[in-house]
Amino acid sequence: MSTWGDVAATVAKVAPIVGSILPGVGTVAGAGVSAVASIVASALGTSPDPDSVMDALKNDPDALAKVRQAELDNQKDLAQIAMQREQNQLAAQTAEYQADASDRQSARSYAQTANDHTARNLAYMYTVALFLTIAAHIYIWIAHVPVDPLVLGTINTLEGVLVTMAVKSSEFFTGGSRSADQLANQFAQFATTPGAVTAPGATAPAIQQPSQANSPYRGS
Repeated sequence: MSTWGDVAATVAKVAPIVGSILPGVGTVAGAGVSAVASIVASALGTSPDPDSVMDALKNDPDALAKVRQAELDNQKDLAQIAMQREQNQLAAQTAEYQADASDRQSARSYAQTANDHTARNLAYMYTVALFLTIAAHIYIWIAHVPVDPLVLGTINTLEGVLVTMAVKSSEFFTGGSRSADQLANQFAQFATTPGAVTAPGATAPAIQQPSQANSPYRGS
């Protein structure tokens, strides 16, 4: 079964605007862009569903040329649809962020008013466990302790989990952000990459700084 993402990947080189919009068809952020699917289907003489369109793209040697021409003929409308899609995506991301921030603030308020120390105790536990796990990992590495690969893999996974939980616990008290979430994911990926730390002479993967351009939200 084909998807609009498959169609977009096929036509993107000849019709970049159509290719950028089609993956949004049928999604919350892509509401209102189904007209693009109709434009493509009309140009190919098929019904506006991804399976029919993909069949035409595979079987009609002139299909890509038709899609390209359809884009040229509808440039103004497509530009407006693309803009609407970006606005929909931004609105969806904003709603998600606001809901996440509201949830964190509610949890903080409850912890303060109820004098509940559960979150703080968990933060201490995650932090201590993380440092103990890292210390054990370093000792195994430096002392060349023979360890079963399954056990070593478990340690790597545990490090990744503890890094994520420690960062999340810190965000609970200091305020979280999407860039912090991205950084936690990168740390977790680094910690769980097989051989990144334990293989002699191995080069650790570079941890890129979170891009503020990809995440317009800062702070909680």
